[in-house]
Amino acid sequence: MSKQAERENYIMKMLIASGRVTISEVVSTLNVSEATVRRTFVEMERDGKVIRNYGGIIPAKTLPEYRFDHNSSTHSHQKTIIGQLAAQLVEDNDTVFLDCGTTVFYMALALSERLNRHELLSINIVTNSIPNLQAITPNLTSNVVLLGGTYNGVRQDFSGPLTESYLEPFHFTKCFLGTDGLSAEGGFFSTQVSQSRLIQKVMRRSAQTYILMENGKFARQAFISYAMPSDVSGVITEATPSEQQMELLRGASLRLYTPEHADGLPVD
Repeated sequence: MSKQAERENYIMKMLIASGRVTISEVVSTLNVSEATVRRTFVEMERDGKVIRNYGGIIPAKTLPEYRFDHNSSTHSHQKTIIGQLAAQLVEDNDTVFLDCGTTVFYMALALSERLNRHELLSINIVTNSIPNLQAITPNLTSNVVLLGGTYNGVRQDFSGPLTESYLEPFHFTKCFLGTDGLSAEGGFFSTQVSQSRLIQKVMRRSAQTYILMENGKFARQAFISYAMPSDVSGVITEATPSEQQMELLRGASLRLYTPEHADGLPVD
């Protein structure tokens, strides 16, 4: 596949996730020039794939919709930053679990790009998310496993007792999880009971656990708690949290990953 074809394929995946992609997002994600992105957008429009629109593009026709998160079209810039930071934590010979949800989906996109650049020689990826599976470009240096089980058509993922049983043979060096909120009382939250059960089992099989979350999810509660800050190795977010937000992580002995601290800032 040519560089141009790879670039267009990646951009189409971004479009499926968010419904609109801007020039700045592609420049940041693919590390190419603005002129290159503009030319790519022009060629994609000429081929009838997209329509250029106010510094970005939108689909020229209805695309298969990933309804795994009703916020999939929002905060795409923040999710792109978080996804890129998380993807950089994956190392050769890792066996990683990728949770469902749009923020982890952006990590899957960034990880696929690292594989395309041959930055990783051999990794194993396990996920319960169809969007994640589709985001990872087939590559000889990666082994991708989709866990089956009870299918959720809205989230396009699998969970439940069967999915949990499929975890039995695996041990993960790292797992990357999304969250719907973080509070002082309940820690990290999810909106799905079955997904929370699965996450807890994944964490018990993982040497390191990383939470991907936008700044706006600090001091927010959801339906069910699945972990406390002391249970995780690191939190990855798009900007340095405020002092009030940082208090939610104090005493957890984890690392905070932001664009300013890509190697992780210790949180005592």
